[in-house]
Amino acid sequence: MRGIPFSCVISIVMVTTGCGGSNKEALPDAPAPVDAPAPVDAPPPVDAPPPVDAPTTMIVSGIATRHHITDTRVFDRPVDFSGVPFASFTPTASGLERRTGKGAADGTFVVPVGIGATAWQLEVGYSDDQRTFFVGSGARLDLGFSLLGRPDRRFPSLPTAVTINATGLSPWQRSDEIGIMSTNAGALVLDIENSAPPAIGDTAITGRVIAWSSALIEAAKNDTTTMFQLVTKSQSTGGPDSYVALARTGTATGFTIVNGSPATLQVALADVPQSSTLAVHVKRSQFDVLRSEVGPDALAPEQFQQSLFIHALPQARRRGFFTAAPRLLVAFAPAGTLDYDETFSYGNPFTTGGVAWDEFAIARYSFFVPVLAAGATTPANVQVGFTTQLPVSALAVDGTIAPALTPVRNVTIAGMSVATPQDGVGLTPSITWDPPSTGTPTSYLVSVRRVTASGTATTVLPIASFTTNSTSLQLPDAVLSSGASYMLVIDAIATADYDPAAPFAGGITELSAASATAQFTP
Repeated sequence: MRGIPFSCVISIVMVTTGCGGSNKEALPDAPAPVDAPAPVDAPPPVDAPPPVDAPTTMIVSGIATRHHITDTRVFDRPVDFSGVPFASFTPTASGLERRTGKGAADGTFVVPVGIGATAWQLEVGYSDDQRTFFVGSGARLDLGFSLLGRPDRRFPSLPTAVTINATGLSPWQRSDEIGIMSTNAGALVLDIENSAPPAIGDTAITGRVIAWSSALIEAAKNDTTTMFQLVTKSQSTGGPDSYVALARTGTATGFTIVNGSPATLQVALADVPQSSTLAVHVKRSQFDVLRSEVGPDALAPEQFQQSLFIHALPQARRRGFFTAAPRLLVAFAPAGTLDYDETFSYGNPFTTGGVAWDEFAIARYSFFVPVLAAGATTPANVQVGFTTQLPVSALAVDGTIAPALTPVRNVTIAGMSVATPQDGVGLTPSITWDPPSTGTPTSYLVSVRRVTASGTATTVLPIASFTTNSTSLQLPDAVLSSGASYMLVIDAIATADYDPAAPFAGGITELSAASATAQFTP
C-alpha cells in the first residue's frame, strides 16, 4: 500500500478587462471629451492567513490475535500489547528517523511513520538482546498466530516431577524415541528417552521420573494425554541405514499435573497401523555443488546434517508449521554426497474431532560455516543450507528432494562485498544483495549476529532480525556497536500464499536457502 499523500493547492484566478477602438469618420463639432473621474484608491490587500503546517507523520496500525486450537474448537484471544514497546524507522535524506508507538490490551497497536515514505522498518518489542523488525510499506500489519492449547493454559512455576509407568512398548532399541502430548492443554514433551531411557529390549517403563516443563495438564478441563513411541526400522536401499517411525501409542485416563506437585502417568501402548508410505529421491549431489554459495569456507555436511522429518498438526495446510509438533518419522542420512532413493512407512494416529491431522515433510541439507573471533582459537560453526517443507501429499507426487531455491548473491555492506572480511562499515550501513539464481523468494530474513571470544572459544549470538521482501536494507541506530565484530545470515524464503501484511499466516509449503557472510566491523 502506498503512503497517503498530503498536498495543499492554492489557486489564483486573474481576470483582465480592456476596451478600445477608433471611429472611421470624425464627428463634426464633437464635444470636448469629458475628463474621466480620478480612480478610486484600491483598498490595501488583506494579508493571507499563515499556512497551516503540513503533518510530518502518518499512522501504521496493526493487530495480533492468538488462535488457540483445542480438541473441540478454536478460541481467538487478543495479544496484550499494553506493555510492549513499538518503534518505526523511516528513511530520510540523512538516515533513518525513529518514532515510537504504543500497543493496547486488545491486541492493537499504532506507530507513526514519516509522511509519504515508501517503506519503513517496524520494530516490535525491542530489547537490547534480540531486536525484531518487519520492513514494509503497508499501513496495517497482522501479527496473529496459531498455537495448540486452551487460552487459560498454564506452565509450571515450581519444580514438577512426573513418574512414568508405561506398558506395551515395542522392544526398545537404542535409537527409539518417546513423546508425551496433550493437545487440549498445549503440552508436548519430546525425547523423553534422553532423561529416562529404557534398557535395550524392554517393553515397559517403570518408575522413571522426568522434570515437567511443558504446559500443565488438567483432566477436569477435558485434557487427554497421549504417549507415543517411534520405533527403529532398518533400510537396505542405499539411504539411511535406519529410521524411526511412530508405531505405538496409548492414552492415559484422568491424568493431571499440579504445579509443584509430583504426578504419575500410567499408560498402556498399542500398535499404530503402518498405513502411510513415502518414497523419496534425494539429489544430494545437486545440493553439494552449491557449497560455495552458502558462505566462506563452508564445510561439507556431517552425520545428522541431512535429514527428513514428517510431522503432523491440525489444519497445518492452512496454518503452517505453527507450533512444536509430534514426529511421525525421523531419518538421518549418512555423510556423503551420493544421491539415493528410499521408501519409508509410518503411522499417524492424531485426529481432532475425527479429522486426521495434516502431515508435512521437512527435508534439510545443512552446511557449517566456521567463524573465528579475534582472540579465540576455536571457531563456531554457523549452520546454513537448504530446507524444503511440503505437505506429504505434495512431496509424494514424485518424491524428488532437490534445490528449488538457491541462496542470495553478491551481498554488500556499505558498498563493500562481505564475501571477505570488511572494516569500517559504519554504525548504520546499508546492506544489499542480489536475488537467488534459482527460485523466486517471497521474503528474506536477515539476521545480524555478534561474534565474540569466550575464552578460547567463539560465540555467535543473534542480536537483530529483519523480515523484508526487498533486496536492500539499512541498519538503524544501536544495532551495531563500535569495536565489535558481526556477520550476517540471510535466508531467502519462498512461502506459498505469503502475505507481507500477515507474516505468520502462510501455509505449510515453504522453501528456504540460508547463507552466511564474512565478518565486518563498524
